[in-house]
Amino acid sequence: MNRNLLLIVCLALMSAGALALLAHDADAAMSVTVTAKSPANQSVGAEPQCRLSVTITINNGPHATIQWYAEEGGVWVLKATHTNIHNGTHSVNATWFNDYGVKYYWRVVFVYTGGSSGACYEFTTHDLLVPQETKNEVTNLVVWSMVVVIIISVLGGIVIRLKQH
Repeated sequence: MNRNLLLIVCLALMSAGALALLAHDADAAMSVTVTAKSPANQSVGAEPQCRLSVTITINNGPHATIQWYAEEGGVWVLKATHTNIHNGTHSVNATWFNDYGVKYYWRVVFVYTGGSSGACYEFTTHDLLVPQETKNEVTNLVVWSMVVVIIISVLGGIVIRLKQH
């Protein structure tokens, strides 16, 4: 699947707020509802190697398997699998999202009796910025260095004048 089509499918899935994913088996309809995800979908400013999480409710079923994917070069790559999951929050450390200032796409797939369903999300990591404290320290260092240079220049001028007299 080419990257543009993959992204269009993801964007279509992302537009539904709380996503109800349904599948049918012979006994009853089983569904997984995603009620929260982190980082928030389409958020900006996430940390690289952040923790991905989803809060789910499994309806009409005992448990499911969750598969975590990352989009790499237009292809979904399986990164982790958690089996026998139940209602609640499930997460994985996304050590594969390493870079600053990059938009990342991730996907969760739920596999359960009678089928599977999934959803994809996106977030952007923050730019690599120098912390404000470091900027302040550098600014202070530059200012004090300039003060020292001025003092040395002034003292040097005084010494030269004294020698001339």
